[in-house]
Amino acid sequence: MEVYIDPRSTLNYASFYIEGLYKAIGRSQIHFSSKYFKELGEIDMLLAFIVREKGKPDKRYIIDSRDQRTIIPQAYDWSDCYAKINFHKSETLTPDHGAKLKLIAPSFAIRIWNWPETLQYLIANFLKAHIYRYRNSPNIHLRPLRWARNYLTLLHRNRLLSYTAPQESAIIMEAQEKKKKYVFFLSTLWNKSPKVNDWRTQYLQSCTRCKNIQFEGGFFILPGSEVPANLPTKYQLKSYLSNSIYLQKIRSSAIVFNTPAVLNCHGWKLAEFLCMGKAIISTPLLNELPAPLEHKKHLYIIHSPEEMDQAVRLLVTDDELRHRLEQNARAYYEQYVAPEVTMKHLLYS
Repeated sequence: MEVYIDPRSTLNYASFYIEGLYKAIGRSQIHFSSKYFKELGEIDMLLAFIVREKGKPDKRYIIDSRDQRTIIPQAYDWSDCYAKINFHKSETLTPDHGAKLKLIAPSFAIRIWNWPETLQYLIANFLKAHIYRYRNSPNIHLRPLRWARNYLTLLHRNRLLSYTAPQESAIIMEAQEKKKKYVFFLSTLWNKSPKVNDWRTQYLQSCTRCKNIQFEGGFFILPGSEVPANLPTKYQLKSYLSNSIYLQKIRSSAIVFNTPAVLNCHGWKLAEFLCMGKAIISTPLLNELPAPLEHKKHLYIIHSPEEMDQAVRLLVTDDELRHRLEQNARAYYEQYVAPEVTMKHLLYS
């Protein structure tokens, strides 16, 4: 079996699945080539690849990890299998009633190559895909600078194994000495997502009100952002943390918070939290998953600010419930989310 990936693919979104292909098939069997994708005009932020196996017809795959619930019709027509993250039964409409559609769990960007390899793939794929031709493309992810940046940003991401590394005991022990649980939260304030900002602000406030919590974090404020009146200045952060420090602090946090993000999508945070086996407080998930995430089993679902306060207090005081959520979140990841599991599901089912 040989796999050929369209070199135009948006790498930071594709990295999780390329890692899955490496684990499911073997790194030496994975290649980048433009020659199999001449009929695929519209690629947007998709990952396109083709599987060639002796004695069998070639099979075409699309992985659609966009925030939108819609499909891209031309890509759907081109494919034999169209895998989609943000599926919604009333809005994800296909011409064949979903005969080629596969529902997959959310993912997140990971580092899959070292510095020399990343630069090697960037240069080789830039030339293979003739990316210079797309400098005025309506698809901003194909414009040369953005396309190249999507490679280089992965150098600041973490390897997949980093997400399951041991918790940072020094941070946890400092909180425990004060008879508290350490909780870390960090997010960017998005002007175009006021609902998301409101829920995240409510979570921050619930954590800071809880006497059982040693809280750290806040919102990174982009220039020109409208700061909510109820967000204290001390939680308005002006500089990003490195991804490695952010990950270290999230691993140490007793609880985490998830809410559907842009266009009500499953964001990267949900997949990251499942991978790390965190106790997740979440607002209701609005898109479907390969299997439901159940309240009080995989995560703790809240519907109001009052329930947020209750959930925060409960999860930092009820060790049994928190550990159960952690174990079940990780088990869900291993069964439905892990890159090799996702790719084996697409290739062999």
